[in-house]
Amino acid sequence: MPILKYGSRNRLVFFLALIALSFVALYLVTRPLAERFAVVAAIAWATLIIVYMMYRWRSIPPVYDPQLIELRHLVELQPLVGGAFLPFSGWAMSPNDLFRLVSTIQVEGYRTIVECGSGVSTIAIGRLLRQLGSGHLYSLEEDKAWHDMMAATLAAEGLTGVVTLIHAPLEPYPGADAGWYALEGARQVQAGAGHIDLLLVDGPKSVATYSRYPALPEFTGQLDENSLIVLDDTRRPNESAVLERWRAEFPLRIEDQPDSPRGQAYIRLLPRS
Repeated sequence: MPILKYGSRNRLVFFLALIALSFVALYLVTRPLAERFAVVAAIAWATLIIVYMMYRWRSIPPVYDPQLIELRHLVELQPLVGGAFLPFSGWAMSPNDLFRLVSTIQVEGYRTIVECGSGVSTIAIGRLLRQLGSGHLYSLEEDKAWHDMMAATLAAEGLTGVVTLIHAPLEPYPGADAGWYALEGARQVQAGAGHIDLLLVDGPKSVATYSRYPALPEFTGQLDENSLIVLDDTRRPNESAVLERWRAEFPLRIEDQPDSPRGQAYIRLLPRS
């Protein structure tokens, strides 16, 4: 079929659609037997198709193909995000970055996590903490409609015991040109969290240059050299400017993630002398 010629973009799209459709079909067929079995069977089937594609497409090293890597990570994330549906909007963290983040949480033993901006990552981290049997996620969200949808999803997923979701509309904040989360919400997080192992800065929506700047100065008193700060979307001009401003005001060690589709920085405070 000429439209599906070897190595073409159409061929790649065709096989990605085939994986998605076969995953859903197998899940729906096996779900009446047992939901857990259905998820495992569907993931195994999708993985087999991916391995077949990687074997067949030798002229394009598929192991390094960004689209296939993203697809593989999305499949591997299914145990953490497969139960709940939330839109992967333009603000959502990419599957590559989310996979690396939850892997880091598990390997490093981070248990007290603060998140600026809720979404798919909230469900994934909440499920992981529940699976690990300890830890808590505090999530700030400025949008009331999105907060209400997230709250309903967390309740349906049985995650309210490990996730505290706080509606904090934007208010004026020194140094933030579009405002930041209401300080009442931030104080609620500070009171509950104590020492923060991981601070994830993926909100508020980046509508101005320093929309996300206040996260580090606001929570720095609860961070130390053992804490990890993750700033998402660093390839965008606004987040790049925030990162440079943090670098100028705080002693930081910054590790850029070069394989991140939209840019992501892993940041640590240098030891206080």
